[in-house]
Amino acid sequence: MATLKSQGREHDTCALQTLSHLASTLDYAGRSIEAEAIFKDCSQKMKFYLGENNIHTLDTMVNLGATYGKLKNFAKAEEVFKECYEKKRILLGEHHVETLHVQSHLASSYDNLQKYHEAELLFKACLEKQRVFFGPTFPNTLHTMNNLGGCYLRQGKHTEAELLLKECFELKLATHGENHPETLRTMISLGGSYAGQKKYNEALKIASDCVKKMETVLGDHHQDTIIAKELLNHVKSQLRL
Repeated sequence: MATLKSQGREHDTCALQTLSHLASTLDYAGRSIEAEAIFKDCSQKMKFYLGENNIHTLDTMVNLGATYGKLKNFAKAEEVFKECYEKKRILLGEHHVETLHVQSHLASSYDNLQKYHEAELLFKACLEKQRVFFGPTFPNTLHTMNNLGGCYLRQGKHTEAELLLKECFELKLATHGENHPETLRTMISLGGSYAGQKKYNEALKIASDCVKKMETVLGDHHQDTIIAKELLNHVKSQLRL
């Protein structure tokens, strides 16, 4: 197995990719702090041995950014995603699926940092391209659609959120089914848009149904189930039930 520089097997292309895969496995298993350290080490070595613009280097950096997000280090995530987005846009083009994937991640970083205006603009641009080039039911398109709806909610734009989340919910019903976690996640956001407009009866119906399904599919203590229960309790208090 040939090495890129005579520095030993550790820095071989395959070895570095294996290291990155290990970090991904740890991250998936919930060991994000360990994954972060490995991703950082791996991305630094990849930059040196493979080059800053190498696709494997950029993919590892994207994974590092996602891990930062899981650890709520949103400023670091923004920094990494911004660098990756600019490089992938040049290397792959602005309409490439991977470029748009990173663009959506960057928008989420802005959203998490409460930079809602920047997030909304980036989500909109990303969604428009994803609809055209990959279609409305493509998983990344639906993910961006859901996140833009959430961004609207956090800005108090409940009418815009309702329109987009209703469309997203119906598409997810058709593609994933009514009990899929992604469908339920959009469903509860749609309920939040109703509650934000004081459409409490519609919100009650959605929140009640969503809580029952989430308890079965995700369990009582899952974060999404807890959010759904909080919305249900809020709506019930407004209706004095």
